[in-house]
Amino acid sequence: MPPRIKFCGLQTPEDVAVACAAGAWAVGFVLTEGPRRVSVSACRELAQTVPEGVTKVGVFTHEPPKEIREAVDACGLDLVQVHVEALEDPQAYAGLPLVRAFRVRGPETLRKLAAVRGELFLLDAYVRGRPGGTGASFDWTLARRAAAYGRVILAGGLTPENVAEAVRTARPWAVDVSSGVERTRGVKDHDRMRAFAQAVRGARISERG
Repeated sequence: MPPRIKFCGLQTPEDVAVACAAGAWAVGFVLTEGPRRVSVSACRELAQTVPEGVTKVGVFTHEPPKEIREAVDACGLDLVQVHVEALEDPQAYAGLPLVRAFRVRGPETLRKLAAVRGELFLLDAYVRGRPGGTGASFDWTLARRAAAYGRVILAGGLTPENVAEAVRTARPWAVDVSSGVERTRGVKDHDRMRAFAQAVRGARISERG
């Protein structure tokens, strides 16, 4: 089975339609600072176009838990992606369906995953001062090792050109793409989105190695 696909940073109904038609498991809406940010009202309208069976993910960084809960209720979000650096008080997020996002510096990041094993993790590249969407990648073998602690969503620098290799190397539960399928920063290229999904489905994973 190929990994699931999450298209992130969607901003238009057309983006959502192409993602879902391409077989997306999840679509991500950025509700934090950055070039792909959408307002809560815009997110709510976009979420209403998502067909049943496709997971709606809200992406946050340092927003207060109360604000996140309000967005979840307003937009009907299924999952909340929060960077682990923001989880200073985990109890404040109790009850929220979390995807814990880690920026991978190196093998030391695996120790953080071990401390909260059994969760759904998104692994992205560490870029100082940037929470995600940078187009940078990291050592995919670390993502493969991280599977010992939970379900891994591989992100960071994935493109239609390299995602098959990433899948073969990391064997993730899901892959996440945003900047790798853009025409310009923050603007999705629908042909690249389709090509990305095709590359994921076409990846061949050896039973050995």
